[in-house]
Amino acid sequence: MDLLSAISVYLGVLCALLLLSMRVFPQRWAKMYADASRDSGRPKWAWLTIIGSLLGIVLVWYLHFTGGSGYSLAIAVLSTFLLARAAQTLLSKKGLRQSVQVFLKGQVAVTFLPYTIVSLVLIVLGLL
Repeated sequence: MDLLSAISVYLGVLCALLLLSMRVFPQRWAKMYADASRDSGRPKWAWLTIIGSLLGIVLVWYLHFTGGSGYSLAIAVLSTFLLARAAQTLLSKKGLRQSVQVFLKGQVAVTFLPYTIVSLVLIVLGLL
């Protein structure tokens, strides 16, 4: 298994577990997102997640262009989709507040279904 495939499986499993925890603990996620959307500034975990997401995008595309495997383009595109969406949500206070509403209304399963599908596809592509 090459590094890009391992990252694909890791990212897919991580996202699947995060999405499961969002479904099981929506109140905690709502509180965490509300904390990140405060007007006085974002917490350190939010900045670390944003920076990690952007570095992950760069790493995935670097691995695609330097040593691409059979499904490296699909892995790079889907990984970019997940990581960019995570960074964009944390950078946008409006996005954070909308996510809090989703958690409080109990619409987590419907709203995050595309991310669940992408995370499962990343696992499968990484294992092929």
